[in-house]
Amino acid sequence: MSNNIEPFQIAATDAQLDDLKRRLRETRWPERECVDDWSQGLPLAYAQEVAAYWRDKYDWRARE
Repeated sequence: MSNNIEPFQIAATDAQLDDLKRRLRETRWPERECVDDWSQGLPLAYAQEVAAYWRDKYDWRARE
């Protein structure tokens, strides 16, 4: 394993991004957790917020 930093470039096709957005839209979410903290893991509302960001707001093309 090397400690050298190697450049990385994002390259996604429109079809790949469309598929990702479709899968995020069609996510089957579990029932809401029974507590108001993170003791049962990632809160459902937060997971849905992150998914919505990746689906609707993240600009993949700006990162390429």
